[in-house]
Order: sequence, then C-alpha cells, then structure tokens
Amino acid sequence: MQRLNKNLSKEKKERLDEIGFIWDKLENVWETGFKHLKDFSNEHKHIRVNREYMPEDGFKLESWAVRQRTVYKQGTLSKEKISKLESIPGWSWDLKEQNWNDSLMHLREYSKKFDTCKMKTNYTTENGFKLWAWANNIRRKKDQLTQKQIQQFESIKGWVWDVEKQYWEEGIKNLKEFANSEGHSK
Repeated sequence: MQRLNKNLSKEKKERLDEIGFIWDKLENVWETGFKHLKDFSNEHKHIRVNREYMPEDGFKLESWAVRQRTVYKQGTLSKEKISKLESIPGWSWDLKEQNWNDSLMHLREYSKKFDTCKMKTNYTTENGFKLWAWANNIRRKKDQLTQKQIQQFESIKGWVWDVEKQYWEEGIKNLKEFANSEGHSK
C-alpha cells in the first residue's frame, strides 16, 4: 500500500478515503482491537476478556489483548499505543497482578457493604466472581503469601484468617450473654 499511496494523486486518495479504504491493514486491526477493548471495558466494567467472548464481527479480542501485553514486554509496542491502552480503566500489563487487585477489590466492596468479611458458603458477586471460594483459598495459602499481601488482607475490615475460630469465639460470646441474661446456659 505504501507504493500505491505515493503514486496516487491527492484527488484519488481522497476518493478512496471517502469509501473507507484501508491504507494500513495492521494499523486497522490494532485500532479495531482497541475499540473492541474500550467497548468491552465500558460494558463489563473490567477488562478480563475470556476466550469465549467474541464481538459481532468475530474479532478475537482475548488473543489481541494477550498479543499487546507480549509486544509490550518485548519492548516493541509504540509509546502511543501504550498510552492508549493505559487510558482504559483497569488495563494492566500483568494479568496475574490485575486478577489479584480485582479480587481484593471484590473483598473490600463486600466488607464495606456488609461490615464484615464473613459470607455465605459459595457466595458469588453480581458479576460472577466466586468470592467465597477465592477468600477460602487465600486463607489456606496464607503461608505462601508475601508480607505485603498479608497486610492487604489484614487492612480490610472484618477479615479473619481462621473462620472456625471466629465462629467459636462468637458462639462463646453469645452463650455468655445468654447465660448472663437468663441466669443459665441450658
């Protein structure tokens, strides 16, 4: 296309532009992916695109997003494209870190809403995140967490590492209150 572009008159270029002629196919694919990612982010309020997601035009958005992260890590993604991707709320170059932060956000929102981190078995957020399962998994893996990660949890109101111990202590407290109030613990 570069050679064709140089040999065409201004008038011919303008006529091709009017009908939406694509001068740079790779750039067009990038812009299409970027538009789809922005649309996905606006609709879903996150950018964790899974393989099954497919916009109406069949664009493979998950593959495109993975490719952008790869090209970035290789140091070959342009500053302009880096800036555009970073302008999308929630964009992250590291999916593992992004998933961690998103999961913590769900826990913080739960704590803020219910004033505790105690939740029903198999509790799932409105957007399908399995918060109960994730929190229990974290509790089991406490010894594998960094000190920073441990502090992140301990800064959340209502978080406890040992749920069974918490239930026991609450039960004893309630029994004492009942015994004091009723004069027995039968």
